[in-house]
Formats: sequence, C-alpha cells, structure tokens
Amino acid sequence: MKGFLISPDHDNRCASVQSVDVLVDEDGDIVLTFAYKLLGCDLIQILDVDQPAPLGGHSVVLDEEGCLKPARGYLLIAQLHPLPLAGKLLLVGPCSSDGRLSDVQVGEEVVRGLAADAWCDPRKAYLLTKQHEDWIEATYPHVIVVRTSESIAANIPRD
Repeated sequence: MKGFLISPDHDNRCASVQSVDVLVDEDGDIVLTFAYKLLGCDLIQILDVDQPAPLGGHSVVLDEEGCLKPARGYLLIAQLHPLPLAGKLLLVGPCSSDGRLSDVQVGEEVVRGLAADAWCDPRKAYLLTKQHEDWIEATYPHVIVVRTSESIAANIPRD
C-alpha cells in the first residue's frame, strides 16, 4: 500500500515528505512492527481525517504519546488535524467499507504543498493546545481533560 511519511525537520523548521510502501497484513491492517519502526514509537494511533478535500477520508498514523514526549517542534497541518502533532506522521488512504486501509488518494505534490509550512514551534503548539483544552473544559465540565499542553510547555525554550 502506498502512503506518505511526513517528518519534522527541526533544524530547518520545516517538514519533509517521503513516499513509502506501507506493509499491511492479509486483512489490510498496518503491520504494527513496521509502523513502530517507521514512526520511531511504541504506540500508534490512527486518526481519520474529518477535514474537507483533498485529504478528507484519509487516515493518519501517528505516535499516540508524541505530544507527551520532549520535542523541539511539532507539525500543524490543518487539513489533517486541527491541533499540532508531534513526531512523524504516516498519511494513508481511506478505509474501505470492510475496514481495509487503501492507497493514499492524492499526489505527492499535494502533500508537499500542505506540509510546506507545517512546522510549528513549541510556543504556538502550547497556545493552540491549551486553548482547545480550555474550550473542552468549559463546554463539557464533567469531562476529564488530560493536559497535553503542560507537556508541550516543558519544551518551550527559556530564552
């Protein structure tokens, strides 16, 4: 299956995009050991992209604990997810009605264009995430909010 690996380039404050062949099993699920090695993590999460075209319906595989780990920067691609994400991202195609992931449905030039300004510094990541957490608490007062923003705040350089 074809996908795109989007990686943060902290030194150049940008994101790089690489076409990858995603290893899937006979049921059409991503082979976990492959995903762990590719993303450099121990737990993955799959997010469905709810945004409009061109990526609506696609899925993003990411490090589930990424925002809880020390990071020099984050990736913010609104067409994938409204909040900053940490670590590498694997963009794959939509799930079919039988639950099988499919090839990514957009070209590399589209993904490169979306990722061109994706790098997000820790200060901005903190503010966006905290604003979202505050909104959740105000809107749903009985919900327990895990404050990812506090982990991000620990990565803000002290100038």
